[in-house]
Amino acid sequence: MGFIQRGKEKIIEIAINKIAEKMVRPNLEGIGVVKEIRYKDKILKLTIELAGLENQPITVYASDIVIADDGSSVTVNKFESNMPFMQVGLNRFLAGQSFDVPEDARGSLSMAKKVLGL
Repeated sequence: MGFIQRGKEKIIEIAINKIAEKMVRPNLEGIGVVKEIRYKDKILKLTIELAGLENQPITVYASDIVIADDGSSVTVNKFESNMPFMQVGLNRFLAGQSFDVPEDARGSLSMAKKVLGL
């Protein structure tokens, strides 16, 4: 992978980490911890350790991601996971749903969309 592609993917990782700080991590408080967030080849990888089950991390892959032009919302249309119950639940209840992005992350996400051609 070339230098430019790595730079593009780093931009989206920065935006995703801002979103995670505002939306994901607070909702997991007392439930678990986000251990890893990565974006590569148009797939978002999220690894979570649940409280009491730290030796069984859950990895979720989100793909077919649609970002509003202004970065105000994100829709994930497909989820995969190493845990079948998580994959079924995410696809049943969250796939295709649009989520508002916090205002302070919208600019980064909008720029990432343009740079990566999402």
